[in-house]
Amino acid sequence: MKTVFGAGAIAAMAAILSMGVENVKVASSPWNLSPSAIKTVTIADSRPGQLDWQPDRTATVVRTLNQMLNAATPTVRRLPMSVHATFMAYIGPAVLTVTVNTGQKIQIYPLFSLERTGHSAYAIRYQLGTVVYKRGATVEYLHDPSLYHWLRHSQWQSAFHKESSGTTPGPAPNSEWT
Repeated sequence: MKTVFGAGAIAAMAAILSMGVENVKVASSPWNLSPSAIKTVTIADSRPGQLDWQPDRTATVVRTLNQMLNAATPTVRRLPMSVHATFMAYIGPAVLTVTVNTGQKIQIYPLFSLERTGHSAYAIRYQLGTVVYKRGATVEYLHDPSLYHWLRHSQWQSAFHKESSGTTPGPAPNSEWT
């Protein structure tokens, strides 16, 4: 595939290059979270009871999330067809929910599908390195390996606490696919 740039784009690139790399400021990601606009941050873990966890320090968690989201790139994924089934408990990954001051919710979680593996057996298949960024009715897929890993492998736990007692959740025992 050949990329063609117009005269304006070429002039802009030349101007940027003439300034030197140290003077170029990278715009923040369109998925960044504004700390002043956040009302709450929670994570519902990946266990069947799906306990809610709150951050120990919201500002630190938001800063960590923004660092990861700055590296995210939009992607288009073709998921295997997910089967429809009803379960008595939650079977998906941990879900990060950010509620902004307007009441709108942003949910971020590893991209997954449900696959039938036998007569009454199912498996969750994860899209390696891809997260779902859902804001209201808008759903975007982001290639963000660090955020995927942080959510999928419960690395977020060190910065969060839960109110009720119980066992420490671990990653769901399911396979990943590429």
